[in-house]
Amino acid sequence: MTRHALLVAAGEQFASGGYHGSPLREILGRCGVTKGALYFHFPDKLALADAVIAATTGTWREMGAEIRSFGFDPLYTLVLQTEQVVRLMRTDPIVRGGIRLLNDPGVPTTRASEHYGYLEAATAAQLTAASELLRDEVSIPDLARSLITAVAGHNLICERTGTIDELGPRVHSLWQVLLPLVATPRWLDAHRHDLPWHDHEYATRRGVNRAP
Repeated sequence: MTRHALLVAAGEQFASGGYHGSPLREILGRCGVTKGALYFHFPDKLALADAVIAATTGTWREMGAEIRSFGFDPLYTLVLQTEQVVRLMRTDPIVRGGIRLLNDPGVPTTRASEHYGYLEAATAAQLTAASELLRDEVSIPDLARSLITAVAGHNLICERTGTIDELGPRVHSLWQVLLPLVATPRWLDAHRHDLPWHDHEYATRRGVNRAP
């Protein structure tokens, strides 16, 4: 429990102050943990930041597996996964801190390379599974890279402009532009009533918890 409390407090502090703007005393003050307890779990602040990033990546893996278990087709599953990404970026303190750290020049760049490399590979795998639902001309590696870049870019803009509540609508708009360009007409017709621009509550109806 102490380790998790430290990760939550660190995520909150890193999300608001970045790496260099998050002294350990502020993190300890958020969770009421002693410095000795901190050093029992983490030798230094960089190790704590590493753990926040690792927990963020782990959350993505668990979320992806959970939504795949719902049994929807792989392209619709990917749309639902982005719904959860938005929710976690808005509501999970560890994830918020992890994302801020990944974009922080004070953290070694290999951390970001590993994380975003995983996201691109996982998205490409999901798109490969959905290849029969995509138009023939679609390049799966290019689409995976563009999707991850677009979602990360929208999140960064929302963070920097203090408009994080706009992240959901931004991602909905992204799918509104992308899906007619990449999905087959048959798939689009099958999902015409449950795509983002028709019904923003589609994820709730499909059993996915959306952000409030």
